[in-house]
Amino acid sequence: STCQYLFPPPRPDGRYGIGFMMESGALVRYESNSPEFVAPGDLAVGMHADAVMVAFPGQVESVPHKYVEGERYLVYTPADGSDVRLVFDVDAQGIITQWRIGRLPQVEYVEGCM
Repeated sequence: STCQYLFPPPRPDGRYGIGFMMESGALVRYESNSPEFVAPGDLAVGMHADAVMVAFPGQVESVPHKYVEGERYLVYTPADGSDVRLVFDVDAQGIITQWRIGRLPQVEYVEGCM
């Protein structure tokens, strides 16, 4: 496979902290499931999804989760038309559980490396 993840040690218990997806030798996405790493818009794991809508008004689409009923993705698309997206995974209670930023199509890969 030409896709791999890099995870800096140490990893927090039950989390990977931050991960970097490399594909064909290039960084195509990075992601976090830990509140210590802050996404653009000053958003972090553990915050309510409403904060995403406030940070990026009119630029966020809500998409149903691929596997879990009641959960969703909030996808921020920049106004410049670029192929970069910021995706927040949100649980049924409306809490951000992880986020990722990267290029299309890799940022949309729910399972990570395909």
